[in-house]
Amino acid sequence: MARIGITQPLTVLHRARQGAYLDGAELGEILLPNREAPEGLESGDSVNVFVYHDGEGRLVATATKPRAQLGEVAFLNVVSVSRVGAFLEWGLAKDLLLPFGEQRGQPEEGRSQLVKIIQNHDGRLVASAQLDRHLEDTATCYQQGDEVVLVVAHDTDIGYKVVVDFRYWGLINLNEIRAPLKRGQRLTGYIQRLRPDDRLSISLNAPGAAKSDEFSEKVLAQLEKNDGFLPLNDKSSPEEIFSSFRVSKAAFKQTIGKLYKARKIRIEKDGIYLS
Repeated sequence: MARIGITQPLTVLHRARQGAYLDGAELGEILLPNREAPEGLESGDSVNVFVYHDGEGRLVATATKPRAQLGEVAFLNVVSVSRVGAFLEWGLAKDLLLPFGEQRGQPEEGRSQLVKIIQNHDGRLVASAQLDRHLEDTATCYQQGDEVVLVVAHDTDIGYKVVVDFRYWGLINLNEIRAPLKRGQRLTGYIQRLRPDDRLSISLNAPGAAKSDEFSEKVLAQLEKNDGFLPLNDKSSPEEIFSSFRVSKAAFKQTIGKLYKARKIRIEKDGIYLS
């Protein structure tokens, strides 16, 4: 069954002058306009499309992937403000409505808003800046070390408040941060520890052996990409290391020490080299 608000493969039923009609099952036939359709598309072909309502309320498909899909959180720019609400740019021809009832503060043209993509009572996709309505403060579904998707909400006195897997609030403590994070920035994080109050503490570093092995591969890949040399070593500053790899200096030294012992790199005064 086709779903509104996500990218999915749908089958072409037939072609018409205005485009290709796709099998939306219970949603009926969905038009993929010619301007959105890949060349050479024929009946029976499968095509990845995003389904949403056009300006007249009809379901349409597009091969363009928006900046955020149903259920996701993103930092979107306000392109206009009208009597029905604010409109946000999200990568599609039709801008996304941020209704008055879902606004927080007063949106201004040219400024961005952190929003979650939801469906209104008519099933249409809209944005909501009222994130506390749609995100939970606690979670019991994770184990320590689990990998999660993060979206940065804002900084606090003790760290950064983040959206975890588009469903929960979490916090990255200041001691985890080596460089400023940007509002709306999407990154990978890890559940740092399980708290008694079920609130989420997040780390930017992968745990244990997984972190070490993953980071070793990343260092080797960067060396190969840069002709076998990186201007970093155990004398480099924490800021330089974090800017390049987003890990602590301790994690970096541990990894290059391991690679050195395995004779995969050599460490010189000006940096590290592939052996």
